[in-house]
Amino acid sequence: MERCYARDAARLLRQTAPQTTLSKDTIVLNRWSKMNVAHAKKCFEWKTLCEIADHLYRELGVMTDDGRLKVKDSKTGNKVGYMPEVAVELKRLLRGQVQSGEMLPEIAEAIQHDISSFEWLAHVHEIFHMRLMNMNYQVGEKTIDE
Repeated sequence: MERCYARDAARLLRQTAPQTTLSKDTIVLNRWSKMNVAHAKKCFEWKTLCEIADHLYRELGVMTDDGRLKVKDSKTGNKVGYMPEVAVELKRLLRGQVQSGEMLPEIAEAIQHDISSFEWLAHVHEIFHMRLMNMNYQVGEKTIDE
């Protein structure tokens, strides 16, 4: 989150719009309170995940202008993103670069840690936004495994 916030701060210095809603209060954990979870939720927002995914793709030398972060929803035909799948793709790309010798193992290890952190954020995002905040979906004994 600190690096994501720093990238947004650098964008502001270049007079470019930030990609996330992260603030200094989000980064400094002792500013959080039990009653106000707004700062905690910012880490799992769609914008934040997109910025991190875009950064990781660029670390791997892949440009994301091609709609890579979007897939078609089979029911509606609309484009939606499923971030845990993005994490799987990032791991696959990294593994391919290491096996082909394009990337040194030391560098790959650092990127692997970032991808794992991103994957965790993506799963929490999906659990919270797609399941718990979905009023049409009932979490219960029969659906808990999902």
